[in-house]
Amino acid sequence: MSLFQYDSSASFTINLIFDQRQQRMLEAKAMKAKLDTRGKSYDNLVDEYNSQLEEKQRLEKNYEHELSAYNERLERHNSDAAYWNNRGGAPSEEFAKLEQDRAGLDDMTDALTRKRVDINQAVADLNGLAKAIDKVAEEHNLEIKLYNGKFVESREFEKGVFNGRQINIFEYNGENDLKATLVHEMGHALGFNHVDDPKAIMFPILEKQDLTNIHLTPADARLVTDKFSGGLVNAKGKAPVRADYQRHQGNSSR
Repeated sequence: MSLFQYDSSASFTINLIFDQRQQRMLEAKAMKAKLDTRGKSYDNLVDEYNSQLEEKQRLEKNYEHELSAYNERLERHNSDAAYWNNRGGAPSEEFAKLEQDRAGLDDMTDALTRKRVDINQAVADLNGLAKAIDKVAEEHNLEIKLYNGKFVESREFEKGVFNGRQINIFEYNGENDLKATLVHEMGHALGFNHVDDPKAIMFPILEKQDLTNIHLTPADARLVTDKFSGGLVNAKGKAPVRADYQRHQGNSSR
C-alpha cells in the first residue's frame, strides 16, 4: 500500500491508530473466514450424503430386482421338485437338472446376502454422515450466533476522526475501505458535513458505498458546489478550516 509519504515536518498528518476497534475488525475477519470454511465443510458433507444416498437407493433397487428373480426361480424349482416327488421321484436326467438349478439358487442366495451386507453398510455410512452433518450444523449455527452477537449486532463505532488538525484512523478493512474513510475525513477537513444518502461518501456510516469505485454522488457533489460557489478563499486569502471534531462511523458487519 503506497497511500502515504512520511514527512516529520508536515503540518497536516494522518495517523493509523491500532486499538480495540482494529483488533475487533481482525477478530471478525478471522471468525468470518472460519464460518466460511465450516460452511464449505457442511456443503461437502451434504453433497457426499446425497451421493451415497443415491448409491444406496441404486443398491436397493438392484437387490429388489434380483430378489424378485430369485423368488420366481425358487418357485419354479419347488414346483418342479413337487411334480416329480408326487410321481415317486425324478428320472436321473431331470434330477440332474434340479440339482443344477438348486446350485444356481444357492449362488443367487450368496449373491443376495452380499448385496444385503452392502446395503447395510451403506445405511451405516449414511447414518454416520448424518451425525457428522448434524454436528457441523450445530457448531456452525453456534458460531454464527456468537459472530452475530459479538460483531453484527454491536453498535456503530468510529472508523476515523478529523479533529481540526489531523485525521486519526482507528479501523479499516482493506485498502479500499481505508481510502473511502480517508476521503470521508478529508471532506470533513474541507468543512463538509454529513449527508442523508447512504451511498454517498459523506454519509456517516460506511456500509452501502461502492468501495471498488469511490466517487462523489450527487449529494456529495452538492456539498462541493455549495462550498465553492461562495469561494473557498476568504478575504484574507486563507482557506477556512473547521475546528470541530467530525467522526466517521462504520458498521461492524462489514
